[in-house]
Amino acid sequence: MDTETLSASARLLVDGAEAFPEIIRCIREAKRTIEINMFIWRDDGIGNVIARELIAAADRGVLVSIVKDRYGVSCELSEEDRSSFFHSDATVKERLMAQALTLLYAREIFFTPVKSPDPLANVLRAHPNIHVSDRAYRCDHSKFYIFDDEVLILGGINIEDKENGADIRGRRYHDYMAEIREAGAVRVFKAKRADPALAGTPFVVNMKEPKRVFELEEHYHSLIRNAREDLTILMAYFTPEKRFSAELLAAARRGVRVRLVMPKAANYTEDCNKRTLTVLFRANEPNLTLYLTPRMLHAKLLMSEQTISFGSGNITKKAFRQLDELNLALPNDGGAFSRAVRQSVEATIAEAEPVTSAGQLRYHRIYSRLEGILM
Repeated sequence: MDTETLSASARLLVDGAEAFPEIIRCIREAKRTIEINMFIWRDDGIGNVIARELIAAADRGVLVSIVKDRYGVSCELSEEDRSSFFHSDATVKERLMAQALTLLYAREIFFTPVKSPDPLANVLRAHPNIHVSDRAYRCDHSKFYIFDDEVLILGGINIEDKENGADIRGRRYHDYMAEIREAGAVRVFKAKRADPALAGTPFVVNMKEPKRVFELEEHYHSLIRNAREDLTILMAYFTPEKRFSAELLAAARRGVRVRLVMPKAANYTEDCNKRTLTVLFRANEPNLTLYLTPRMLHAKLLMSEQTISFGSGNITKKAFRQLDELNLALPNDGGAFSRAVRQSVEATIAEAEPVTSAGQLRYHRIYSRLEGILM
């Protein structure tokens, strides 16, 4: 399937406010199969709603397959209500990691006990039409849903209440999913998952199994190098990758209008983000504009005048060399999908604050070094 045809069948879902109602609708309309691959699944409001909808679908005969990576448990237990829908049996190591993350990023809940498990997870596990794989440390950061082999939804939104509005600090979350209603696209996606080395698809993957393929880093570099007029980046986490900073500055110096938007207060790697922005700000390149948005920008999007790419992939060493990731790359062709993306991006920039002084980028040097090593 060519990218133009796929782009014509794609629909942008902005934030949990658009994504979750559509996901629920697809669950209710599913007739044969539902497949879910998820990084974070909290035992909270939306986490339980999705679970109950899946049980109802299974009750009417739909076969449900859920792959939930255990790697995410430390993140689940370190924020918000400290809950994990599937991983109530966290090990001592996982709990210690969660406590360390809480100490660094969410001290206000450090003494809050981990939430007791909800029995609903066991109801899913016991259902004859539901298969749950939640024990493996796959280091799989990708998020997607497949319904009846006809509808694919993928992007950056986890199953958690904060993606459906704001977190406990009041930070409004901003992220994207794409819905593709095209059986041919689902077949191509599944072929790519079966053989990650398969070329010529709009799906950009890092996958360690069944073959070790890491495409994301070079995909991002290529997109930056090939930009000729405009390059806009919305990024949740950006550790000091020197090659990326150099290429962004090189793009700006050859006349590309480069805009980089990051959260003013990130939930993780806040100091590392600000350190990266400081390096770019000090370059004093007039074609490069940095922005801080009041939202917790969880999106990972790169957009040139030629290509739009978004999904789960951050600009970090871990995202490039350790984690399974998934992005969708489509042409910026002026169709309905690309128009919707551009409109959302411009709205995000309109509410963001341009960086005009180093004082906006204060960060803790020791924390930033530690985050740079870990991420």
